[in-house]
Amino acid sequence: MATLVDSSLRLYDFLVRPLSSTEKEAYYRDSRRLGRLLGIPEDLIPSDFAAFESYVREMLEGETLAVGPDAKEVVQALFGRCVLGKIIRFSSFVSVGLLPERLRHAYKLPWDHKKQRKLSDLAALSRRLRPLFPDFICVSPYAWFAERRLRAKGLEEPLASVRDGSQRYTL
Repeated sequence: MATLVDSSLRLYDFLVRPLSSTEKEAYYRDSRRLGRLLGIPEDLIPSDFAAFESYVREMLEGETLAVGPDAKEVVQALFGRCVLGKIIRFSSFVSVGLLPERLRHAYKLPWDHKKQRKLSDLAALSRRLRPLFPDFICVSPYAWFAERRLRAKGLEEPLASVRDGSQRYTL
């Protein structure tokens, strides 16, 4: 869950626009609800965004996360020399670029100043173009319609509904 939340926020900041601390806190508060739905015990979920950031920093900078032989094998298989590997490598460019250098190095994923420059240029282009497109083109249609319905009802706090066959959860 931490990887999902952290990656989502980092990608949005990088490709769309920097979020305010209030927006990040609201996003994190909503993600805590998702964590509980996923069965993560309340006491294992950092209490606020500052505590979450501290947790993520500790995981990324500490020795807890390590790239083992199985993970290296998976990456090598995915990014192999076949046509599919080239497509996966291309589609993973942003993800690889946003990995901490230590993890990129551990996975043996090549990265240099030229690739970093391309990534920075891509992000700048994305931030310039995104405001030109309406939300219904850039946002998941399900999320877009759900948010419009909630706004029509006058609800201020973002909510989301998740169905898993027979049950419906409101986050």
